[in-house]
Amino acid sequence: QDRDRLVEIKQQLPMLRAVQEDAIKRAASHERDALAKAGNESADGATPINIAMKKSLGSMADSFEQLVEENKNELMADNRSLNLTMMITTLVSLAIGVVVAMFLTRDISGATRAVLVFAEAIAAGDLSCDDLRMRSQDELGDLTAAINKMRENLKRMILGICENSLQVASASEELSSSATLQAQGADHQKDQAAQVATAMQEMSSTVQQVSENCSQAADASRRFCRTPR
Repeated sequence: QDRDRLVEIKQQLPMLRAVQEDAIKRAASHERDALAKAGNESADGATPINIAMKKSLGSMADSFEQLVEENKNELMADNRSLNLTMMITTLVSLAIGVVVAMFLTRDISGATRAVLVFAEAIAAGDLSCDDLRMRSQDELGDLTAAINKMRENLKRMILGICENSLQVASASEELSSSATLQAQGADHQKDQAAQVATAMQEMSSTVQQVSENCSQAADASRRFCRTPR
């Protein structure tokens, strides 16, 4: 309808222009009361055209206002729909965030508990358990790797200490055997020294007896020499 009204207005414009040109020509003529006649003719010819154009423009204005109101209502409806969509999207996103947070919390809690149990087992001296499985590449994963490395290093250190203890025990046994042999040799040497001391005492007694016998023989010889013949 607005397009038809616009077409009518375009059709009325040449008619209004023709009326104005005729009025101008009438006013330019040298007739008596030409200006008044031109004004009357312009008013008579232009008034119906102006009324029709004003009517068409009024109808177009009313149509535009109605269209603006409809667009406004549609915009408000779209805005309400958008707000509802945003609210639903926000609630869904919040629900998804809560579920994801609960899942991550449960996963982190399980991994932390596994690391704690593993550390308590190591503290209790149990190094036979398998390495923990790394579930992530974050700080908790770094802690898991560090715990596994600590267990492996402790296991290697304890094995090294056991090997060194066995070597020390073997060396101690060798030293003990050597000390036993040396003690036995010392006892044998002690016995031999005792036997030598006994023999020396016997030899000393024999020498003393020989010396006494020699003294007695000398005394007897002197007495024999002093006896008169």
